[in-house]
Amino acid sequence: MGPINYSSIGTFGLTLGSSSGIVSGMELISSAQAAIELGICQRAVRKLLERGKLAGAKLVGRQWVIPSPVARINPARGPQPKSPAAQAAYYASSATPEWSTPPSFVAFVVQVLESIDLDPCSNAEKTIPAKCHFTQEEDGLSHDWYGRVYMNPPYGDIIGKWVKHLCREYAAGRTKEAIALVPARTDTQWFSLFSEFPQCFLRGRLKFGGGETSAPFPSVAIYLGPNVERFADVFSDIGKVTR
Repeated sequence: MGPINYSSIGTFGLTLGSSSGIVSGMELISSAQAAIELGICQRAVRKLLERGKLAGAKLVGRQWVIPSPVARINPARGPQPKSPAAQAAYYASSATPEWSTPPSFVAFVVQVLESIDLDPCSNAEKTIPAKCHFTQEEDGLSHDWYGRVYMNPPYGDIIGKWVKHLCREYAAGRTKEAIALVPARTDTQWFSLFSEFPQCFLRGRLKFGGGETSAPFPSVAIYLGPNVERFADVFSDIGKVTR
């Protein structure tokens, strides 16, 4: 569900009024998009909605619609706007079970790497079939990364730190081979660090584990390692490979 303009609000059976909490011309977004704005998972957004803690949110049929920018309601202080720091939280990341890597994608990773030695951004359930996992509590950025690595990093502002760490570990020779799953944000500084590596721009939008809808952005798989032909052969089935 994309942004909704209130000029078409009649489609949803809502009416404007002083008690509705809705202002004509205000943009509406879905709970998935609210999760991105707040930097939290959809499960946490649902809890806030159920407790009436998001300003102006309305249940339309079976789906919530929420005014953007999203504001939390604090009983003592009124609606609180999102903070820039909140946007650095996890979205679509293996560091939360709600946004873990789709098993179908992991199967392609295993075809290329044959086995995974390390998942440095693991969820608590350790759903990636790796020999070693660093969870959020173990802070993968504070460790060396050895062997064959699969990285699905946090997708907030902190993603650049994970990308830099992976590139450093590969350059140092500790990481022998790696595949990273990241948003296709080609205009960012951190994405430019991958410019020398083969990339597969995935067709369509991934539906991350536990997510109710597909991600609101395209994804790309990045390959670091000597087996470029194998990567291209395997991943060409699900996207466009560039080298």
